[in-house]
Amino acid sequence: VLNATEWVELLTEARDNAYIDAGGDLTVPLESRPSAYQYPSEYTNPASFGEGTDFQDAIFQVAPTQRYNVSISGGTDNTQYFVSANYLDQDGIIKNSAYKKYAVRLGTDIKLNKKIKVGINVTPTYSVRDNVNAEGHWGSNGAVLSALNLPPIFPLHEDDGSYGSLVDYGWGMPSIPSPLVPINELASQTKKLNVLGIAYAEWNILPSLKFRSSLNANVTSSSNDTYRTSQA
Repeated sequence: VLNATEWVELLTEARDNAYIDAGGDLTVPLESRPSAYQYPSEYTNPASFGEGTDFQDAIFQVAPTQRYNVSISGGTDNTQYFVSANYLDQDGIIKNSAYKKYAVRLGTDIKLNKKIKVGINVTPTYSVRDNVNAEGHWGSNGAVLSALNLPPIFPLHEDDGSYGSLVDYGWGMPSIPSPLVPINELASQTKKLNVLGIAYAEWNILPSLKFRSSLNANVTSSSNDTYRTSQA
């Protein structure tokens, strides 16, 4: 990742070389060059920009994962049961992104007599996902491409509190917004509930012949809430 000084050096060198290749003379004042070969006068002193801003560091984070499982099982000669619970808490590598999931499994098998056995298993799962628009072009607020392409000469925040960006900057540069906009100013959360149920009955007709009937059901419900501030 280039720091601000290195980025300015690279840009001015590229435009100077392109100007020379086009037959230009570097003794000509910057403002007299064709616009494609110009750059701000302060770029003539790259060291004044220092280290600048690492926008990748501003959006990425260490993403720890927590996972917990507990289970209980038991029964008698005629009845067996099983209960388990799972919890997953995972941060995303993009700040403000995360995923949580809660799951329970309940199961039992019952021998009604020597011939007939019935059972049921129910597994409800509930998840919450905090979404961040990480992918896509910066024109559609893709955080990663914005962070990769936004020059380090801009601060995270300007003096007036706005985000540092290339929007309306000019000098022949693309209008790249701050990668912090989709992270801080666009909130999207997806909630999902899924319930899987299985019930069965089994009849031992003969020692080597069984009849089994089962019923499966899978019900899913989901919702998505989105919030956008005036800066998005």
